[in-house]
Amino acid sequence: MKQDHRPEIILALILLTVIIAGVSAFTLAETSVSPLGYQPAGTPVTVTAVIDFPRKDLTSDTFPASHDLVISTGLSGARWEPVLVLDGRQTRLPQENGGTLTIGGMYLSYPGTQELKVHLTLTGTMPADVSPTKDFLRVQETDAQKNILATSSIAMPEVPLVVPTESLLPTTVPTTRKLPTPLPTTSPTPQSPDGFFPVIVAAAGAALMAMRQN
Repeated sequence: MKQDHRPEIILALILLTVIIAGVSAFTLAETSVSPLGYQPAGTPVTVTAVIDFPRKDLTSDTFPASHDLVISTGLSGARWEPVLVLDGRQTRLPQENGGTLTIGGMYLSYPGTQELKVHLTLTGTMPADVSPTKDFLRVQETDAQKNILATSSIAMPEVPLVVPTESLLPTTVPTTRKLPTPLPTTSPTPQSPDGFFPVIVAAAGAALMAMRQN
């Protein structure tokens, strides 16, 4: 009896379709950020990247025409300069300003045997609020229903933790020594020496007697 392998073949085809659909149509390569590392708000930053679309066979395109390539950044005052490179020939795409650049699939859909790249130059300034949700560059592939199929990004560095120097010094509590309040000093009232007053009285009496005798 001949076995029917059609269910296994159908299942294998379904799994293969899922695997192909899950593979990203692009890769983010040759990226650079200048200057490197965390920078204060307002610092000019330049980001360059190459978005590569791996070659495929004749049955596939470099990128689905119904999909979009959505590129965004957390930089302020962003300006985009995209260049399409097809088999070594460069074509400048329209320059854009703002936080998001969208390249439609119709600009990226070519026979899978052709070599396709997008050279991207992004300029802007560091924002005042750097958070883990912000990236220097984020590239996403979306389908016709705006579902995100693939994402690749260059993350912004985290804000460095700065510990004040004063907090590293040992804390000392000033000690105040309380001195006792001195008692007020009073000079004793001078007293007449003993016998001084009788001498004065005797002298006065002798002087009076002498005056009467005269």
